[in-house]
Amino acid sequence: MKIYVQEEDVKFIMQIFDLNKDKTIDVREFVTIAALNDKITGHVTESPDEPLNLSLKKLSHHITTYKEMFDLMDVNGNGQLSMDELMVIIVASTGLDIEVDQDVVRYIYKTIDKDSSGSIDFIEYLSYIPFFLKLYKHVFGKPISLDEIEDALQAVRQYNL
Repeated sequence: MKIYVQEEDVKFIMQIFDLNKDKTIDVREFVTIAALNDKITGHVTESPDEPLNLSLKKLSHHITTYKEMFDLMDVNGNGQLSMDELMVIIVASTGLDIEVDQDVVRYIYKTIDKDSSGSIDFIEYLSYIPFFLKLYKHVFGKPISLDEIEDALQAVRQYNL
């Protein structure tokens, strides 16, 4: 039995799975999307022989939303989150004392930066989306003023993590 896939379907799949937009889907992207799909659908794929129960429209919607959240944190727009960019959202959303909690943020950053590149890319960000969703929940539960964001930026710059 032959299965035919239309070109528009392939483009849609590439749009969803090619997270770094390099026109390929590597293992890291596939595993991240498959795990995210399991979380969204509530179905855990346990066997390599088991077919994926993909929800492409839901995945597309969630990834678009998560990308917008990532881009808000990525102040300089380079597609990577620096320690400073992560620190600003942590300090602003949780009220951590940057003077006291630098080691905590360094630990969080090193944990998320799986490839030890010194920055967090979108794939690493997606791997820790529950953590980032909790940060955003704090922000939306307690809206942050521009003054608080500016204070967090100044504190981060002062300690130059």
